[in-house]
Amino acid sequence: MATCCLPWEEALQRLFSRLVAFAATPRIRQHEAGAAAIFWKTQRPLQPGTGQAASESLRFLEWYLHDYPRDRGHGPVIAEFADTVMALSMQEEALLFASLLAPVRAYEVTEIWALRGVVAKDLLTGEEHAVGPLGLPQLPIRSDVVICRLLPVGR
Repeated sequence: MATCCLPWEEALQRLFSRLVAFAATPRIRQHEAGAAAIFWKTQRPLQPGTGQAASESLRFLEWYLHDYPRDRGHGPVIAEFADTVMALSMQEEALLFASLLAPVRAYEVTEIWALRGVVAKDLLTGEEHAVGPLGLPQLPIRSDVVICRLLPVGR
């Protein structure tokens, strides 16, 4: 990873840690079981340790923070986080703002750069972006379609 990207990577890790801690607060956790039932399409109660809790699944956490349809009159959980969080670094603030605005899109992997990441083509606009490993356990292969938000970072 290039030295210029390291502060952004560290800021993303700090912001993500704050989001996980926020999702674990009692006020936010009280809605987690209902959200899990929708996300995982199950009638069973949420059971910690099964990989279905927000603190255990990055996919569920991302959806829960951005897209969970809470009570009428409430925005997404991440907006509540943005309203209450204090003392963010400049990079964390930029990443949070980008996360609030970046839509979920379908991207096709057009090129692989070994462990450095991939080139992803936005299937809606046709734009291509170089991205890191996308937080996935294994890199996607060329022609895979990935549904995600790409956050602009850098200079």
